[in-house]
Amino acid sequence: MTRGPKSIRMCRISAELASMPVHLHRGARQFLAAAEPLLRSDPFSTNVMAVVAGRIAAGDEPDSARYLWATVDGSDSRIVGAAMHTPPHHLFVSRMPPDAAVSLAHVLHDAGRELPGVNGAVESTGAFAATWTARTGRPSAVITAMRMYRLGELVWPRGVSGEAVVAATAPDIELVAGWLAAFHEEAQPHAPVWDWRALAEWR
Repeated sequence: MTRGPKSIRMCRISAELASMPVHLHRGARQFLAAAEPLLRSDPFSTNVMAVVAGRIAAGDEPDSARYLWATVDGSDSRIVGAAMHTPPHHLFVSRMPPDAAVSLAHVLHDAGRELPGVNGAVESTGAFAATWTARTGRPSAVITAMRMYRLGELVWPRGVSGEAVVAATAPDIELVAGWLAAFHEEAQPHAPVWDWRALAEWR
């Protein structure tokens, strides 16, 4: 992984298009260092980005030069939004003010980024998609709407066979791969299909 300053560049475009500075970061480690305050203050809309970036930064998953990591600053230079694009997946955005999502869309479009779609908090994806449609002329449609639930109190299950283990072993790989495939079919049918056995081995 290439090391360098937290933010390798700030994309500058006209004030008529974007009112908030957008920073593109070189790699997951720099993104995590820059976005940490936002990740801590809003773990719900940023949890996917934090988990993926954390796995890549730790070397548990491969990095790619095609991946994009971005943060958006507010008027007081405080980070108000974050985004991640790990092709072939959709762009993932955190909860952020509409103006921040608009600025992000303009910067990514001007940078020539190709996006199959956008995923994340509804207030952010709506503003982003509307701006992206205006800039590209491509139509936009909602594919799936989901809600995140918070666990109030964990109740240990009773009457369930088996026991918890710290990590899967070699004989468990096929079982876990089957679970990953089944989850994809039920919860993420529009997401790219992975080599589930290889993914089980990674994790």
